[in-house]
Amino acid sequence: MYKKFIFQFLILLLPTSIMAQKEAIKGKIIDGELGEELIGATIMIEGTTIGASSDLDGNYTISNVTPGTYTLLSKYISFKTKILENVEVKAGETTVIDVVLKPASVGLDEVVVTAKASRRTEAALLTIQKQSSNVIEGLSAEQIKRSGDSDAAGALKRVTGINVVGGKYVFVRGLSDRYSKTTLNGAEIPGLDPDKNTVQMDIFPVSLLENIIVYKTFSPNLPGDFTGGLVDIQTREFPEEFRMDASLSLGYNTNASLNSNFLTYEGSSTDILGFDNGKRNIPTAANGEIPNYPHELQKLTDITMSFNKIMVPSIGSSFLNNKISFSVGDNKDLGKSQLGYVFGFSYKHDNTFYSDGIKGSYKLSGASDTQLNTSHNYNDTKSTSEALWGALLNLTYKINSRHKIGINIFKNQSGMSTSRYMIGKKQSDDVDLFIETRVLQWLERSLNTAQLKGEHYFENLSKLKFDWMGTITYSYQDEPDMRFFTNSYYPDNNDENKYQIEPSIYKIPSRYFRNMKEMNYHFKGDFTMDIGNATQAPKLKFGVSYFLKDRTFTDKRIDYAIQYPISGNSYNGNIADFLSDENIGTNYPNYDPTTGYNFGLYVRGNPGDDSKNSYTSEQSVTAVYALIDSKIGSALRMVAGLRYEHTLINSRSNDSDLDPGYLNNNDFLPALNLTYGLSERMNLRLNLSRTLARPTFRELAPYANENFAGGETYVGNAKLKRTLINNIDIKWEYFSRPGEILSMGAFYKGFINPIELVDNPKAQNPELKWENVDQATVYGIEMDFRKKLDFINALEDISLGLNLSYIYSSVATDSAELQAIRATDLNAVNTRAMSGQSPYIVNAFLGYNNKDLGLDANFVYNVTGPKILINVKGGTPDIMEQAFNSLNFTANKSLGKNWVLTFKAKNILNGTYKQTYTYNDQEYIYRSYTRGRILELGMKFQIR
Repeated sequence: MYKKFIFQFLILLLPTSIMAQKEAIKGKIIDGELGEELIGATIMIEGTTIGASSDLDGNYTISNVTPGTYTLLSKYISFKTKILENVEVKAGETTVIDVVLKPASVGLDEVVVTAKASRRTEAALLTIQKQSSNVIEGLSAEQIKRSGDSDAAGALKRVTGINVVGGKYVFVRGLSDRYSKTTLNGAEIPGLDPDKNTVQMDIFPVSLLENIIVYKTFSPNLPGDFTGGLVDIQTREFPEEFRMDASLSLGYNTNASLNSNFLTYEGSSTDILGFDNGKRNIPTAANGEIPNYPHELQKLTDITMSFNKIMVPSIGSSFLNNKISFSVGDNKDLGKSQLGYVFGFSYKHDNTFYSDGIKGSYKLSGASDTQLNTSHNYNDTKSTSEALWGALLNLTYKINSRHKIGINIFKNQSGMSTSRYMIGKKQSDDVDLFIETRVLQWLERSLNTAQLKGEHYFENLSKLKFDWMGTITYSYQDEPDMRFFTNSYYPDNNDENKYQIEPSIYKIPSRYFRNMKEMNYHFKGDFTMDIGNATQAPKLKFGVSYFLKDRTFTDKRIDYAIQYPISGNSYNGNIADFLSDENIGTNYPNYDPTTGYNFGLYVRGNPGDDSKNSYTSEQSVTAVYALIDSKIGSALRMVAGLRYEHTLINSRSNDSDLDPGYLNNNDFLPALNLTYGLSERMNLRLNLSRTLARPTFRELAPYANENFAGGETYVGNAKLKRTLINNIDIKWEYFSRPGEILSMGAFYKGFINPIELVDNPKAQNPELKWENVDQATVYGIEMDFRKKLDFINALEDISLGLNLSYIYSSVATDSAELQAIRATDLNAVNTRAMSGQSPYIVNAFLGYNNKDLGLDANFVYNVTGPKILINVKGGTPDIMEQAFNSLNFTANKSLGKNWVLTFKAKNILNGTYKQTYTYNDQEYIYRSYTRGRILELGMKFQIR
């Protein structure tokens, strides 16, 4: 029985083309006015009884077609019949024909077109963009592949008004991740970084994607907590035919690859798989309560000795970056039903390194100062080594043309090892003082999602369509044994006092054990039905949604304390000697067991701080909505409705003495979308809406934590409020032909209680806190232009594109803050730019596509204007992230039917990434480094 099951399963995975040579015509039938799929439309081969009807996705399949050239007729009640001539069916191939039907105005006229096979996803996506009631942008998997991008992050840079920060996070219209949102197949999922509102986009390989839709305007059927944009990633679920893709690539980073001076440290044997095998876990002896000195001294000694002695990076060698991916999908006819599947897997391992980094801090002391005073200025060297892999399984069972159910399982795992060393002067404490800081970190993240969904159509119930989905997501972030070791260095002192540990200036050597676990539950149902029986009757859409998120975060800090009487806590500069067993507790040579004096180095727990810095949080969002989608006359489409969201957020520290962060909001979010068809290819759009942005759990949690660099301290704020935003969008767009567009738009956003990250200049060490400000305003213009140059014979294979965004933002400065600023800057204005808001974004590409040569090549350029990274209180200038110019090149060369050679050159300009203060036209470095150029060579194998 078991062998029989295995055999049947293997047969199921065989491509249809292997089992039997069947030709077919497939495609999608779409409403040309509304851009929606038509259910029950017919398509027939002229002169025969062979044909099919469209299912609830608008898809149809005409099977067992003999190779030849045919004429197709597509019909639907109250729509014009469409005749598609010269449809060529080739032996061993599936012909894809998408059909757009126009409503009949007077009679049932016939529309004759000459058909040609086109890529389904591109045609469908273009129709979605043109006919959508929202302002949207889109990318199909085929478009992404032609550009050579391997993941969604790289592809999204081509969308107007979008920039990708850190190669992962999407910023829409220059607004920070707080105002963007990412969904997977329409379902909410958490990011691997729990402190951000968006998902890391580099985890989605293009081989697993159907398309990416970016919603720039709100409508009531969408979640209300986005303002810049909502990015919906749609995975493949029902392939038209068997397909398999596999790829392998190697990359050389001029900074990091084959580097014999690469910073590293000893990790676990499973780091390469993205998870720690337990080697970094807190020792068993230290898992309970650590005794306080001077109690249980021998136990305290044993606990201290149980920790590993690695607290400083070592020098090693690095290898090339590498990446592999594999995906396979097919569908099987099971009588009147169908079963489709997609499986995908991807893995990559990347190294980064820089040794030219600078980390500085500056302050303005008084209005008469002509320059900023230096707090510290360090040389910075840092390396990272990251393993990231993901897997997708999607099963879809189409019961019949009116009902289908599916399950989607997605797994992502990443692990990053970081080693960092900084040295430099800290003039704020002593003009002769040098500081040395070492950081060792392991950051492990996991995202695990299961989605169960269904789509149902009931024609006799006013053409009711019911879509439902349930999603469960488990994610975690683990930082076991994150280590900091900072010491003073006085190069002019004698040998005995050259190296010292001074807790009054900085934190003593410490180890952190942090863990975050989160469960997400999202359930929603959407209903669509016709109102009346007229041609293109208005549609009523309504639905419900419930989203629940639970998180627990634990933080355990263990410090190294010094009890033995060494002047100034000096040591010889060798950390291994400092941590040696001979220097610990009762092992210290001068220890007196009778009195307990001269007790050596020991670890000290911080149960009070650990309780305060650990938190538990819950968030629930219950939503209902209703909207009307109606045509007014022949050219105007109106979508109007209201969404109600009830939000409960409770984020509380494990220290019951601290006030919890609590939100209980009832929000009514209206939206009006008007689309006026100026012509067949031209639209004018207007959107009026209200949206919101909620604080994250971390921002509400009332505790302070130090970031991975061991530099700034981030302080939560239990009194934060959610932000409300009023939005106005207007856009004109012209679709000259598939693949080409010219559009111009303008937008306005008014923020009430926006959340900003501000600096406390009075703190001894850099301290940042999230705070609400009264209001902010953002408005801007956008332009998108994409054109093929095939009207010039010599340039027929060339295409180019340019999209621009110019954005202005203004935040009213708090009166107390303004008073502090004017104490040092009498001419300071009472407004500033919004934190994280870029004033301009430019994306450009130049492409070459020669099908005869099988060659695609593209240059892609991106620049995002300077933006406020940290709002500094008082007269000290804000810290700005400066513009960074990015230029990438990709090339794909087909080698026969199944093989493709790929080449990529990334960060060709290799500019300096800089965060700076500017005062009296002089630039002061807060942080800077270069990333290095990347050259990547790969090979793809594909079967269609």
